[in-house]
Amino acid sequence: MKERPFRLAFIFAVISFLASLIMIPYQLQIIPLPEAAPVHPAVLFLSSAIQTALITLLLSYLGIRLSSSVGLQLNLWKGWAYRQKHEGFAKRTVILAILGGIIVSLAISSLDRLFFVPSIPQLAQLQAQAPVSSRWLGLTTIFYGGIVEELLLRLGLMTLFVWLFYRLFGKKTSSWMFIVAIILTSVLFGLGHLPATIQAFGELTSLLVIRAILLNSLAGILFGWLYWKKGLEYAMIAHMTGDLMLHAILS
Repeated sequence: MKERPFRLAFIFAVISFLASLIMIPYQLQIIPLPEAAPVHPAVLFLSSAIQTALITLLLSYLGIRLSSSVGLQLNLWKGWAYRQKHEGFAKRTVILAILGGIIVSLAISSLDRLFFVPSIPQLAQLQAQAPVSSRWLGLTTIFYGGIVEELLLRLGLMTLFVWLFYRLFGKKTSSWMFIVAIILTSVLFGLGHLPATIQAFGELTSLLVIRAILLNSLAGILFGWLYWKKGLEYAMIAHMTGDLMLHAILS
């Protein structure tokens, strides 16, 4: 079957829409809606899921079109979408991605407990008040984090950054282009968590900003490296593993 970027981007958009709906119970558990919500909760969540799907459609399409020219891979997704032959998952790389997700989640959890929890009283209070059920509901986040965020940040933005460097500097790729793109998208990954931080804490202090950027950037660097060296699918596996650890096992 001929490669049609829009076909795969549309598949990604549908997955993003469903992933957004799946994690609604977790969102309600962590950040309850105000009693006097201006619109019905169903309308709010549905519109948010549609918005996520549209953004995913746009950035995925862009990433699919540009990825081949800079050597970034999503061969398995293309094989499934276009019904092409592909080698399948490399077992060693799957293990590497899983181990990477476990290690980075342990590093994030340890850094949070050792430094940020003692320094941010609201954080300790928030964690103490979290219901036991939120651990199980945390399982619903792995699809949004592992798939949707990777589509937006790695396939979309990281690919775009590398392609821009590629176009600006003689249409030749160099390692520094990927490294800078990984760092930029990792910082953006952290900044993207600030709205949720405001909702959870009711304010945004300098320490909370540092926490959001630093902890999420650690994970983003790993995911970006996997996308660069191994392929988007392995970045997704590592991200899903990390979210499983952080939101269900270590929470």
